[in-house]
Amino acid sequence: MTENNTTQRNLPRQERSLERVKQIIDSAAALFDEIGIANATPSDIAKASGLTRTSLYRYFPNKASIIRALAERHLQALQLRFSAVPSDLPLGERIELVIEVYAEFYRKEPGYMAVWSGVDSLPELKSIDQSALDFHSAVIQKQMESIVSDEISAEQIKMISVILPRTVGSILRLAVQEPESADKYVREAKVLATVYLTHYAHLSGYDLKSQLNAE
Repeated sequence: MTENNTTQRNLPRQERSLERVKQIIDSAAALFDEIGIANATPSDIAKASGLTRTSLYRYFPNKASIIRALAERHLQALQLRFSAVPSDLPLGERIELVIEVYAEFYRKEPGYMAVWSGVDSLPELKSIDQSALDFHSAVIQKQMESIVSDEISAEQIKMISVILPRTVGSILRLAVQEPESADKYVREAKVLATVYLTHYAHLSGYDLKSQLNAE
């Protein structure tokens, strides 16, 4: 399946069309949460949206294009939340805030758990997964700006930015799957991220551990 097959058929301009696209994405998100991405068909999404399948295809050529639109909405919403994290906070506090935002999205954002638990397993959505990885990497690199030194290579930073979101994401998905232990999983995700970054903070002479003990 080509890249064009995962994009919207038309970019709506009229308010009514924009509202219809929003309705489709909202309905798809709720359906994915209810029955899973694999089980939801375009016909199911059309029915949940109050449309015929033909009408659905006016806006989206297939299910993959709807998933892409939903995924892009998630990333835009995350960007807004992360932009509100004060850059002058101590690194330890910023790590906690970022993970709390991710945890909240996994728990509450419609379709987030469903999409990001399975997007990497769908070949036609590989580019979405890469876009998300680039996004999460940028988030991590921004938080690391205050501790980066010449001793930490660009290759190391890239590796950190791949490993950390994958690992933390796996823990936060467990928090959703086992709600009775959710708080413990989120806490462990914070510990993991803090300890992992402490190693690189130490290389830069940034004493994150002392900072955390002082908080």
